[in-house]
Amino acid sequence: MTNAIKESAYAAKAVKTLTGEYQQKEIALDNHITQALVSQQANGKRKVSKDVAKSYMDNYNNAEVSFRLLREFSGGLLPCILEKVDKHQMSLLHHFSREATEAVESVKQSLDTFASPTAKISPDQRNVVVNVMREMLDASAIINTTLAIMSDGYNIDLKSQVLEREKFWEKSGWI
Repeated sequence: MTNAIKESAYAAKAVKTLTGEYQQKEIALDNHITQALVSQQANGKRKVSKDVAKSYMDNYNNAEVSFRLLREFSGGLLPCILEKVDKHQMSLLHHFSREATEAVESVKQSLDTFASPTAKISPDQRNVVVNVMREMLDASAIINTTLAIMSDGYNIDLKSQVLEREKFWEKSGWI
């Protein structure tokens, strides 16, 4: 797995999300690029440079766009925003509850595997770990989707919430 942030990436879904909220001309002016480039990026014909992605994230308080850009520029390290789930907050919270419960249950059922030294696990135990990770990724994808939708719907700046929580995590000795 490569750990570098890409210099540019195809991010059509992120740009399309922006064009759903703002006109291409407005996006172009705000980010000092051409309207043609915005159109080409939205249609997946041109890559978004790292500098333009940063500009998109700085200029628009849109968590969904930020999650989409971060996913593309990290080469897929972050789970995607789930597009085909009902975006109503009650539906999202139901999905979150279900996926989080499944992840917790998979951990509880696998505690004996996690008690084993990591260097000495069997292939079957490794599969157990992979399945737990997949349940956690399912939960993470619905969490990121829910955070993005709630941030937009309730007009709450997700980034400022993360930065505020980091203060708590630091006091708690987690970071």
